[in-house]
Amino acid sequence: MDCALGCWQFGPSFGFWDGQDAAQSRAVLRLGLKSGIRHFDTAPSYGNGLSEQLLGSVLKSRDRCGVFIATKLMPGPSDPSASFRRSLDRLKTPYIDLVYLHYPGSRADRLRTLQALAGLKERGLVRGIGLSNFSLRQIEEACSLFPIDWIQRPVSLLWTRELDAQLAFCREKGIKVAGYSPLGLGLLLGKSAQDSRRNLYCLRPESAEAFKALTETITKSSDPVSTCYSWVKAKNPDIIILGARTEQQLKDDISRMKSAPVGGPLFSQLDELADRLQATAPPEEENLFFHRGSL
Repeated sequence: MDCALGCWQFGPSFGFWDGQDAAQSRAVLRLGLKSGIRHFDTAPSYGNGLSEQLLGSVLKSRDRCGVFIATKLMPGPSDPSASFRRSLDRLKTPYIDLVYLHYPGSRADRLRTLQALAGLKERGLVRGIGLSNFSLRQIEEACSLFPIDWIQRPVSLLWTRELDAQLAFCREKGIKVAGYSPLGLGLLLGKSAQDSRRNLYCLRPESAEAFKALTETITKSSDPVSTCYSWVKAKNPDIIILGARTEQQLKDDISRMKSAPVGGPLFSQLDELADRLQATAPPEEENLFFHRGSL
């Protein structure tokens, strides 16, 4: 299993990750390259283009064939070509390896945007098409109409809805899976939420008891970070997206991800506790960040 470096934290947005320093972000990106990471995940909505700009500034002197760049597009009623061209400019690249549809949106909007992505792929400007934060029924429909190469979703004890079913579907269809938030945006480690994380379902009153039971089990283990990573590795996604904000965090994350065993003695208990927590999430919220999409 390989690691990718997620770049949302380098472009604070939606009330998440405020206070990130651009110089520190570049240092983390350079360390990622030095440490052997070659898969980088960003989006134009991360800091209104800032994340893509920072990534492009660090990668511009690298051999383009040696890195894998994934970015995203939001579904909408208009042609996404202009947004895509801006991403190319910010990332300083003639093509992008993978473009995800960031959220499902309405059925008409996502199908229109996927059609545009298919056209960009035919022209060689996009090498792969992906879906991010989609439900299984939305994935199945998209796959029946378009060649889908990747799925991105949380592979995290914080959000397990349809996880096993989506993993099974992707294995059957030969679709790769990129898992983000292996540490549940830090919340699984008992960190306080002073930003928009405080609005996530797990911190609502109806989820409090189940969330406490899960986090206490994790934090009382000998190494909470490795405990989360062991659970994630047992799910076996193709890529795990790390979200470090500092060089030390990235060093620790890479070390623990490599050394963590697959599964472990707490695996079954964590599965049960995560499912209990998931049962408290509103059924209409189809992904961790509240977004809903019509079939």
